[in-house]
Amino acid sequence: MMEVGQILLIICAITSCLACAARFYLRVIVKKRVELLEFALIFATVMQLVLIGMQLRIFDLLPTMQNPSSFIEAQKLFFSGTFFYFASLWAVKISINFLHIQLTRRFQRIHFLAVCNLYFLIGIWPLIYVIYFFACWPLERRWALPSGRQCPPIVHAWDFSAVCILPFPALLKVTERRLRIAICGVYSIAIVAIIVSIIRIILLAIDVQNSIKRIMVLTAVEVTVCLVVGILPGISSSFTKRYAQGGSEFSKSTPSSRLKSGKLNKPTFARLSGHDASVVGDSGDANAVELSKLGHREFGFAEQENYTNCFTGSTDQIIGPEKGGITTTTHMR
Repeated sequence: MMEVGQILLIICAITSCLACAARFYLRVIVKKRVELLEFALIFATVMQLVLIGMQLRIFDLLPTMQNPSSFIEAQKLFFSGTFFYFASLWAVKISINFLHIQLTRRFQRIHFLAVCNLYFLIGIWPLIYVIYFFACWPLERRWALPSGRQCPPIVHAWDFSAVCILPFPALLKVTERRLRIAICGVYSIAIVAIIVSIIRIILLAIDVQNSIKRIMVLTAVEVTVCLVVGILPGISSSFTKRYAQGGSEFSKSTPSSRLKSGKLNKPTFARLSGHDASVVGDSGDANAVELSKLGHREFGFAEQENYTNCFTGSTDQIIGPEKGGITTTTHMR
């Protein structure tokens, strides 16, 4: 008979799979948007599934831990599972950072920090693996039976979830209340992951032997919540339905009303990233604009300009202008 912990692990796996599948369907199949962050989230989901599979096996081994072979197998699974845990978390962080690069592209300083943070995440990922792998050498010491020969707990300094630069500075530029609430609602879910991570670290530090089941469940919950935080912005048209008008409502509006309101038939996060707007600072810094475009081409973000047979208003007024103002351009065909 399955234990409660095993059921919770399976629920976490199903939740992540459904969320990732929904995003893949809406973004890749329906909208034909193939971006690096989509593959990062798929990779994170696969890594979590492998981790949960190992955890389920450890649950089966726990009743026979007195057997040396079972004990060694469980220790090896713990050691191997940590690599998949880091892989899943870091893939989510990288995907979120790709989104931050999109969200902040019109704010040069914040955009620069987001790009630097992306390189930092990519660079520190292999470093974490190297430190964890060689922290206890030879590896056999990790599952040596005499407790005195076992390695100390792994360095938990790497176990943090706040590496990504959250786009709160960009929120200061957002003047549309519904849009601000939608973004805050998505990223506030990360608070759950932070709380779970803190509890998990405490259990790892004070009582590992008697808290193995709790630690495994908390690990799965932490990764699942992080995945949901990374996935939700991609399906925000349904997630933020109460905060932003749907496409059917826009289709009923007249061309002149769309021109006045400046709202497009786009999801909330798409409007924030400004795919349908042409923005030029009146300072005339062409190099900065070109650099921003170059950066997005480098990271695989496709810039799109959608034209219709009617007047289409720019959506840039949802972002408060910086000092010096922002000139908006309306495309007409």
